[in-house]
Amino acid sequence: MEIVSRGEFMAVGMLIDADWSHLFRQMPAAWEHLYARFAEIEEKAEGIGPFIDISIARDGDHYRELAGVVVTACEKVPDGMVCVTVPGNRYLAHKHEGPLQD
Repeated sequence: MEIVSRGEFMAVGMLIDADWSHLFRQMPAAWEHLYARFAEIEEKAEGIGPFIDISIARDGDHYRELAGVVVTACEKVPDGMVCVTVPGNRYLAHKHEGPLQD
């Protein structure tokens, strides 16, 4: 993991809104939906990703996460997905390499 500085960017994907006790079930399901519908996202950006996990908010044990893809615009958001604008800032980043399954 490293701390990186990023300018503002947008991401389209599956929103997860869950308590900590349910997050471990909802996150994998959201990723599966995103992988299956990846081709529907038309405005993919290059340079970050293609996939990105964004922690949007936390309130106690309640989390809002986005399993998404960085995009250049939010003009064409597929049904059931959302687009978020992430402000420029310093972020903790980790690049996963290798298989997604055990």
